[in-house]
This record gives sequence, C-alpha cells and structure tokens, in this order.
Amino acid sequence: MKPHKPPRVTDHYEYWNDPPPEESERCAYWLAQIAEGWRPNRRLRGECYDCSAEILGIYIWEYLNKYQPALEAAMRADSTWPVN
Repeated sequence: MKPHKPPRVTDHYEYWNDPPPEESERCAYWLAQIAEGWRPNRRLRGECYDCSAEILGIYIWEYLNKYQPALEAAMRADSTWPVN
C-alpha cells in the first residue's frame, strides 16, 4: 500500500534559486516513490520543470536539484525506460 501523499507546498516558486531550509515532505514522498520503482507518465514527462514542480507539489529547487537527478538515475538504471 502506498503511503499517504503529504500536502503540496504552498507556493512552488518560493524556493527557486536557493534550497528550502528543509526538504518538503512532498519531495521526500516523491523521492521514496522513485526509489520504489515509480516512474512518471508521458504527460508529466512532457511538462516543463515549472509545471512539473507544480503538478508534483514540490518547490522548483527541489524539482531541479533532487527529484530530476533521482529520477534520471533511476531511469538510467532501469533499461526499459528511455532517457531523453
């Protein structure tokens, strides 16, 4: 059973260039999902980083510096997923 998704961050633009004081619960949730094998659908993969961060409910900084690198590493390790 999947864990309950924490609430979205209030403003995904709040931390864009600088890291938040602590990782959001929502970012930690998505990182755990990636580690367990979750991969985004085609729609989410086609979105820009701004829209993706908003859809996921995480700060833009977290998307660019934590989520995206973790996802790319996981997809490289999983040979069935093409990495663009």
